Amino acid sequence: SGFGMGVLLISATGGFSIDLFSFLFGSILLISNTDTILVLIISAGLTISLVMLRKQLLHFTFDEEQARVSGLNVDRLNYVFVAIAGITVITSMRLVGILLISALIVLPNITSMLFGKGFKQTVTASISISVFSVIFGIILSYYFDLAPSGIIVMISVAILVGALAAKYFGIIGKSMPIQRAV
Repeated sequence: SGFGMGVLLISATGGFSIDLFSFLFGSILLISNTDTILVLIISAGLTISLVMLRKQLLHFTFDEEQARVSGLNVDRLNYVFVAIAGITVITSMRLVGILLISALIVLPNITSMLFGKGFKQTVTASISISVFSVIFGIILSYYFDLAPSGIIVMISVAILVGALAAKYFGIIGKSMPIQRAV
């Protein structure tokens, strides 16, 4: 979230050169038609892989020892999981930049875990939050002439903060007060 705010401030003041700025923070508005087609093909391939391996990956990620005892090839699943994560990061670099990828991967997932009661519901909420953040972020970046990736991250942060506040005040789920360290 700190990087997202930094991108907004830098783009508002006109700092950094375009090449360095695009590499570090990406520019979803500058990708070509070829890049768009390539991202769509890679995304479709990743989605198909995740759908085909969802039960094995779910079992593996939550309890590796039980997955091994159940006869799953845990080493192969680990390589597949790392490959999927790596391809996702590499594909996203051009769109959002190296520094903001982690925020765009983590924030929707953390937020969706507050809502989701099961794996399927959590994944659906995470995808919905991501899509909303990207679309709304692009629209806002157009109207305010700011870096899209920074706005997208800040929207994701705002959704997370709103969800945490709603959970804290009992608007969603059971209230879980924040404990203070003594």
